[in-house]
Amino acid sequence: MDRNVLIIGVGGIGSYLVPMLMKTKLYKLTLADPDIVEDKNICYQNFNVGMVGHKKVNCCSVHSNVIRHAYPILTESKIK
Repeated sequence: MDRNVLIIGVGGIGSYLVPMLMKTKLYKLTLADPDIVEDKNICYQNFNVGMVGHKKVNCCSVHSNVIRHAYPILTESKIK
């Protein structure tokens, strides 16, 4: 059963929502956010200092792959 979910914005809410949905193993996620991680994001978003300067969608996919979910997350580079 494929359940496709498009998450637009992986900041304050989306950065926490992605790993929660991945844990359920029920969803194929597509992430959309052109923003990069900044220092100011660290205190209230689900990113760490090592992710500063990187695209948020790529950081979320790296973080979520730790959960070992079978469904791929589409990042900007995979869409092109």
